[in-house]
Amino acid sequence: MIRYEFDVKMKTEDMFAFMLRQQYGGIRGIAFLFVDFALILNLVWKWGSLSTATKLIMLIVVILLTVIEPMQLYLKAHGQVKYSERLKASNHYVLDKDGITISQGEQSLGFKWGHLYKYVNTAKRVFVYTSRASAFVIPKNALGDEALDYLILMLREHKDMFLSLGSDTIEVNGVKAGELEKAAEDAQKGGEEADE
Repeated sequence: MIRYEFDVKMKTEDMFAFMLRQQYGGIRGIAFLFVDFALILNLVWKWGSLSTATKLIMLIVVILLTVIEPMQLYLKAHGQVKYSERLKASNHYVLDKDGITISQGEQSLGFKWGHLYKYVNTAKRVFVYTSRASAFVIPKNALGDEALDYLILMLREHKDMFLSLGSDTIEVNGVKAGELEKAAEDAQKGGEEADE
């Protein structure tokens, strides 16, 4: 059976890359970039005809969007990695034919390949999303070439099965989230049928 194991310790740059992707990857990020670009073009083309107050306001907004906001994200990422006990410790990953298992100490989380939300493969990292806002950030340098190839292959093979929302795919210490609810529903249906 094919099985790859590796450890990942979250670094500030990995958390920052995830936060940037979350912040600027959606509609809000596109709107930020559009406003920023429009302001810069407006400043360049109409510099002589704009009042000093307008120039100052536009420059402040441009600086907020292009410098301050990313700096705040970086500082937030640094703080989370530095002060979060969960992020300080390494995560142990196991890849096999069934899915991905991530463990830290005594806790483990398992995801079947087809029960993920999405994945994004970048030059330095693979983001494996379990929901719209949660992802495992896997730096490519933490994997060997074979493990990386296997990860990408399995994600691609199961991409069509990815769930629209990944929240019910979590398995904690062998018990799937939603399994208890389903068992309770089945038991309730069985009880209703017996009553009839």
